[in-house]
Amino acid sequence: MARPRASLSTVAGTTTTTEHLRESLSSRSRQNTDLLRSSLNSSNAEFRSGSTTHSSVPSRVAALPTRPREATEQAKSASELAIRPYVFPKDELPIDIDEDDKDNEIQCTQYVDDIYTYLRHLELTHRPIANYITKQPHLTLRHREESVDFQVQLHRHVSVAFKSSLQLETLFLCVSLLDRFLSRKAVTRDKLLLLSVSCFYVACKFEETYYPTIQQLLEFVPDAGRPEDVLLMERTILNELRYFLGAPTVVIFLKRYAKAAMADSPLGMAARFISEFCLMSLSLSTTYLPSMVAAASIAHGLRVMDRPPWTATLEKVTGYTYEQLRPCMVEMRDFVKKAPTMKFTTIYKKYSDSKYLNAALTAVRKI
Repeated sequence: MARPRASLSTVAGTTTTTEHLRESLSSRSRQNTDLLRSSLNSSNAEFRSGSTTHSSVPSRVAALPTRPREATEQAKSASELAIRPYVFPKDELPIDIDEDDKDNEIQCTQYVDDIYTYLRHLELTHRPIANYITKQPHLTLRHREESVDFQVQLHRHVSVAFKSSLQLETLFLCVSLLDRFLSRKAVTRDKLLLLSVSCFYVACKFEETYYPTIQQLLEFVPDAGRPEDVLLMERTILNELRYFLGAPTVVIFLKRYAKAAMADSPLGMAARFISEFCLMSLSLSTTYLPSMVAAASIAHGLRVMDRPPWTATLEKVTGYTYEQLRPCMVEMRDFVKKAPTMKFTTIYKKYSDSKYLNAALTAVRKI
């Protein structure tokens, strides 16, 4: 059954649990926190100064000119990297991936299909507007990339500081909240850092059993504002989204599809890197449904592991044919190939570590 959620009405700083966490930090952990905070603050300085933008005048993505040479190279790249069609053998039959878990009440095998049918409905009704950034008068595509990269850093730094990894769902929900909010409301450049921190705070309270207080978050990002500013932005987010925070994200579907693919650790980590790295792409995050991005990530993971990219079981569980996934897979492949040379490389560096089985290095090389 679903685990209990932390109440959104809990005022930060008043919970004894988080204070206990803070008091339990050893002196060594505090030193690590100072180092992490220093690293994050250096990113904040660039974030707030807007030094990564090429002009002080806000621009729209649609208005950016494309040079003829760049257009030719992009067309050539799309042609060269086209995903070949694949059809699994006609005599291949889907298997019941829940057969071994029917006696496990926690897996909810009796109605797991109903749950995912409902989630597929929710992803249609609670999705951000595709490429909404063109309607933001003060923001560009680069600003969103900065925000997502910052949220990834904050997710990792808080996990290290508290000696307990935050849920991956927290990161995906955080980006989802950011995209859904920016689809609805215009935000000025100077409020984007505050919005990013507030989305992170709301996501932590929704997904985590024990979550950092506002004061603890602001130790990492003191330039974001005052505690009352975060609380006010939190209320603004909740009101704008009408308090619906349960929109399904890619990682929700990824876990189910990985089971259908009978994924081992290398395959699971490759698919996880691809799906997490695609958070940086506005197009992949808003044009395609989370379930399709998850399915395409699994398909790419299978290709990277030199396995057949699609099976009858995956088609049954995901509801997608391989042909339906190919447009998403082509765009995903082009984007992941650029990972080592992009300006914001936090996710790529994270998954290049042996802790994550060097998944980024393998995926970029073989995708």
